[in-house]
Amino acid sequence: MTTLKDVARHVLYGSGLLGLAHRVRNRRTLTVLMFHRVLPTNSEAYRHAEREFTFSENGFGRCLDFLRQHYNVVTLADLAAAKNGLKALPDRAALITFDDGWRDTLQYAQPALLQRRLPALLFVAAEVPTLQCDRWWQDALVSVLADCQATAKLLSRLAPHQQGGAALPDNAHQIHAILAAMPEAARMALLQEVAPMPCLPRQMLTADELAQLQHDATIALGAHGFSHVPLTALSQTQSAHELTVSMRWLQSTHAHPLSMSFPHGAYNDGLARAAYGAGFHWLFTSHPFLTPTIQGSQRVTTLGRIHVPENQWTCTNGQLSFAKLAMFLFFRSKEMVQ
Repeated sequence: MTTLKDVARHVLYGSGLLGLAHRVRNRRTLTVLMFHRVLPTNSEAYRHAEREFTFSENGFGRCLDFLRQHYNVVTLADLAAAKNGLKALPDRAALITFDDGWRDTLQYAQPALLQRRLPALLFVAAEVPTLQCDRWWQDALVSVLADCQATAKLLSRLAPHQQGGAALPDNAHQIHAILAAMPEAARMALLQEVAPMPCLPRQMLTADELAQLQHDATIALGAHGFSHVPLTALSQTQSAHELTVSMRWLQSTHAHPLSMSFPHGAYNDGLARAAYGAGFHWLFTSHPFLTPTIQGSQRVTTLGRIHVPENQWTCTNGQLSFAKLAMFLFFRSKEMVQ
């Protein structure tokens, strides 16, 4: 249903006023956009996907068309060159990023990017290419945690895995950490027991598919931890291991510059220092703000990102609205992370 606010947004967008405000306000800013999944709406995978983090094929294509119209999409190499004083970033720069390592990034997102000649950066949990199960255990855990009864059942099953009589976890991050320490087959059997899951084709990218992505040169690679566990839920030793192993994996792909996004957006100053110490040059958070640039040069290497959903904030009558997307993106606060 179209509301008066929708009408006002469309009038402002259609008149060009929103675009003008963006060109003036955000001339010297970098907008980093965060996506996860892209799927056809008629697919079984779409029906079972976590909707907050899933775009329809058509909606994603429209989103890219919006970005082409209002931004200059850059690569991580462009940011590095700007930081090193080799070239300036264009006005209204934007960087497209994906998280996790979903197979549909190759199947559906990459063709849309190729069609529009747009680059992107994919942050991969280093464990992903080695997993044997078709369904990603973290996706299965999301389904469990959305069901109160299944969550209670999972907590009761986790009790024997707690060492030294430790208390049961009281938040999702701790549950992720406990499951990550289990062998893949054991954790999937446990999740299947507490909440039977649909049989779907493989969800995550294989090593060969990651190589294909790199060969096509549209999507560069970055790290996303090893097991995708929130690093804040781990001990200092465990988080250091996650950073080290994910760095080794990223180096094995010959990716450059070396970058990572924090799993679940969970980090603190100590983890940021540890990540830089592990060799990462660029860190990405989930703070939804724009990064100011000065004379086209990027001053910092820890950057915020804006999660872009396909929901009531960006759609009208079930279709991605350029007017709503403009309001969603153009007037974000400008902050810098040191």
